[in-house]
Amino acid sequence: MRTSPVLLLLALAGCTQHFTPLQNRIVVGKKPYVVFVADGEGGQGDLFAIDAFGGNAYPFTYSLADESHPALDPTGVLLAFIRSPNDTDRASRKVWIMDLLNGRETDLPLDRGVVPEAVAWSRDGGAIDVATSAGTWQLSPPPAAPAPRRLSGPDSLAADSALAVLVGDPPFARVGPCQVGSDALCAFTGDAPPAPVDSPAHHPFRWGGDSLAYFVGERLVVRPVGPGRPREVQIERAPEHPREATWFGGLTAPSPVR
Repeated sequence: MRTSPVLLLLALAGCTQHFTPLQNRIVVGKKPYVVFVADGEGGQGDLFAIDAFGGNAYPFTYSLADESHPALDPTGVLLAFIRSPNDTDRASRKVWIMDLLNGRETDLPLDRGVVPEAVAWSRDGGAIDVATSAGTWQLSPPPAAPAPRRLSGPDSLAADSALAVLVGDPPFARVGPCQVGSDALCAFTGDAPPAPVDSPAHHPFRWGGDSLAYFVGERLVVRPVGPGRPREVQIERAPEHPREATWFGGLTAPSPVR
């Protein structure tokens, strides 16, 4: 008995997997990888992903909008970021969540007039901390309602720590530009003078508890906090002006220094 071509096509369609943003490229939520921003069409920010040990950089947003400030949740599946029509329209910025397993996007509105400037996940992944033009706020990720609330007291301090680039486990220093507008990075520890990290360097981000990562031009460098030498993550097909990155260490994070 011959199978009808129509029935065969329907059967094949039923077996087809849904497309995911990083399908056959990154093992989302299992292996270590990095998401970062670089120039896309028209010079606007697009989101790219790369294996934590190097390789091709894969774009997974292709809009004319500007995406920035990505932050992976502790599971490595949900990505929070900021999106606006273009990189000069600050007033229209919104916080978005993308599920990297199915590509579903959800915008999380703040109160009217509150402009997001950076995002980070709480330690348990149950909330999104947002630095804004009106202090620090917190949002709930899907499937819950966003329920935006402005933080104060201990809650605000905890969110500020999540939004900062802290190094060590437990953290003992914050890393950032040595001064406003500087192209050098320094570590800040209490009342001690800033300790140089690297120069020129920009956009530091956390790489587990024992390392720090940052860009030197268009190169991605990982530097251990303690003894050890820095290493470079080789980016193939590197896009222009990589910046603003976030790291997921995998289900069992390997040592970042070989």
